[in-house]
Amino acid sequence: MGKLPSALMNGIIQWPGSYDECVNITTHVDLQWSNRSTFEDIQGRYCRVGIPLANVTQQDVIVASDFSAGSLVIGLCVPDTCSESDVLNLIREGLSLIPISSFPEASKVVCQDGTIEYTTGAIVVIVVLSLLGSVLFLGTAYDVIFIQSNFDSRDYISSKKNNLSVTDDMADGGPNEEIHYKIPDEQTSLLGNKVPAETKYQPGYCGRILLAFSVYTNASKILNTKQSAGSIRALNGIRVMSMTWVLLGHSYSFGITITENVLPYFMVQFKRWTFQALLNATVSVDTFFTISGLLLSYLVLKEMKQNNGKLNWFMFYFHRFWRLTPCYMLVIMTYSTLFQYWGSGPFWPETGIDPNCRDYWWTNLLYINNFFDMTKMCMGWSWYLSNDMQFYVISPLMFVPLYFSGLIGVAVSSVFLLATFITSGVIASYYNLPPNIIGGGGEANGMLHFFDDYYVNRIVVLALT
Repeated sequence: MGKLPSALMNGIIQWPGSYDECVNITTHVDLQWSNRSTFEDIQGRYCRVGIPLANVTQQDVIVASDFSAGSLVIGLCVPDTCSESDVLNLIREGLSLIPISSFPEASKVVCQDGTIEYTTGAIVVIVVLSLLGSVLFLGTAYDVIFIQSNFDSRDYISSKKNNLSVTDDMADGGPNEEIHYKIPDEQTSLLGNKVPAETKYQPGYCGRILLAFSVYTNASKILNTKQSAGSIRALNGIRVMSMTWVLLGHSYSFGITITENVLPYFMVQFKRWTFQALLNATVSVDTFFTISGLLLSYLVLKEMKQNNGKLNWFMFYFHRFWRLTPCYMLVIMTYSTLFQYWGSGPFWPETGIDPNCRDYWWTNLLYINNFFDMTKMCMGWSWYLSNDMQFYVISPLMFVPLYFSGLIGVAVSSVFLLATFITSGVIASYYNLPPNIIGGGGEANGMLHFFDDYYVNRIVVLALT
């Protein structure tokens, strides 16, 4: 079991003991019941007991945890025949013998079962993912064998000619004669020169469906670094820096609960001015909102200009929903059913860390999950997709006036910007929000309150404004 460690005054309140030694214990014992002997095999079972040392609620924990912040957590090794209630009663009985009148009482026990049986939902998801993996394999094999390898080096010259286009200058005999190659698309081979179109293998209907699942072709599109004309290349650099910032912030925030005794480390880090980049990492996501709004306005205004101000509003909203939702739902399905099987150890939650997905997954489907309390949200970080979708829904209120009149468009956008400033100030004042996720006081202290009261639900008040 966990023993009293050194550096106790520095906040070392996680005493895990040895998980591996406990679960590897197996013994054959003789149990005496009413003068009868019963032999039984007993396996070690690892449990953790939480003893609250401060009056801190679960919502004040920065990342969801089994125990509330400020709890002394001790690892115990008991026979596998003991239930969590047995261990809790045993600990409370032992603590009652301590001759201190105000000594806190054990509040919670969490035991690890070691081996977790697959639920019906988990089995169904594994079957679905296996079928999807089989389709990916077949699509990739079909692409490589019948599409990408279908070339003949002897037809290099004729293939080259078929891939040439003539510019207007060349057709007019102008001085700027140039030969331009056609931009390759998904039908362009990556392994060699294609044979002429009249002899090239043409996939049928089923073949085109398989090609849609080809890892080879899809990966070539995703990893393609060519920039089309009119692209804003600086956004790529902004994306990289912002994503790095997001990953760095999350690496620290989630590490707070899955790493033992981080308080001494943070006591040193908080004194460094460079650590402010992590304490204020929440604003790194604002960059993606900015990029999303910029690209939306840039592309939609260009399309409206080409179509004399007309826009297919059904496709405007449906395309956005259909582009995100199938992949989004697949991730939720996989995460909510299989996450608990992805790891093990004393700190791994065998029941999963997101039980809300069973009851609230439909709020993610409709992109309204940020309207609910964050403690009930399925996949807490998915608040961003809901915010982004809601911004997308109200975006025509800004870019449509901007198309017809630059002055009116700027005025409307300024009103939205001013409403954002005022709303942020009112919410921060009303809830007494801290300047960052750590500082401040009152009931708003803690990351869950900070996100729930301000960052996540900010769009609600903004929309009403």
